[in-house]
Amino acid sequence: MSGFIEELFFENIRPQSYASEKSELYQREYEKKIKKEEQLIKTLPEEYQNLFIEYVDACAVVNGEDTLDSFVRGFKLGAGFALDAFGSDDTLLNGLLKDDDE
Repeated sequence: MSGFIEELFFENIRPQSYASEKSELYQREYEKKIKKEEQLIKTLPEEYQNLFIEYVDACAVVNGEDTLDSFVRGFKLGAGFALDAFGSDDTLLNGLLKDDDE
């Protein structure tokens, strides 16, 4: 079962009822990325096309996992600010900020 922060990240919890607009730079670079990817796939020999697509897919998964990790750590950092601002027991803060890899 996912935690609250993960549910929020995957938009199963929606604090806002509207979708944010992407910047012009984002839109432009996203379109350029798609066009370049299509051009590259067309120029590759067939045997390398699937390899490249698998590479792109793996990059997307890694990027998604990194983004989720940053999202969760950002919330933990924010919780640490809130605990400090409102006064708290240091043991709560230490437990919150422990690295997940330990």
